Amino acid sequence: MVPAITFPILGEDFVLNFQPYFTIFGWKIYWYGVIIAVGFLLAVFYCVKRAPQFGVTEDDIIDLLLWAVPLGIIGARLYYVCFYHDDSGVNPYFDGVSDLKDIVSIWNGGLAIYGGIIGGAIGLFISMRLKKVRIRAMADLGAFGLLIGQAVGRWGNFTNREAYGEQTKVAWRMGLVKTFDNGVVKTFYYHSTF
Repeated sequence: MVPAITFPILGEDFVLNFQPYFTIFGWKIYWYGVIIAVGFLLAVFYCVKRAPQFGVTEDDIIDLLLWAVPLGIIGARLYYVCFYHDDSGVNPYFDGVSDLKDIVSIWNGGLAIYGGIIGGAIGLFISMRLKKVRIRAMADLGAFGLLIGQAVGRWGNFTNREAYGEQTKVAWRMGLVKTFDNGVVKTFYYHSTF
């Protein structure tokens, strides 16, 4: 059963019930990944369009991406592996439960935006130093791209039913329906901070 999302402010009958993925030729394509990719592409298109106003060329942006994207993915995974804790407070990557295969298996989930930004910033620094482009100009332009990517990409958290705030009783709360192992169904209300 797919967990439902409710918004009481939109009426008692307003319930979103959707799978977090769709299937193409037997492959599961997760909405989270699609939305993150759309946010990333919009950010790149924006930066390419605005590049001349910052004294940067389109080639500078493409070269930057060749460094920043792989380092961003590596940084996002490393950050997740280092700081992830399960419900019991244990980090399975460091407590002997896991092996190297689990640490590098990003296709099983587990990327953290903080590590992605750190890795991407390292990629920015390396790329711009090699090309002798002003890092500040690219950082100024990239800040707008980052905002666009985040504004769109956070909707991926909504499809995953994650990144919500504290429990609340405010009118604009978001209800997450949870079914427990004993069959009990309960709705918990949170700030929708995604």
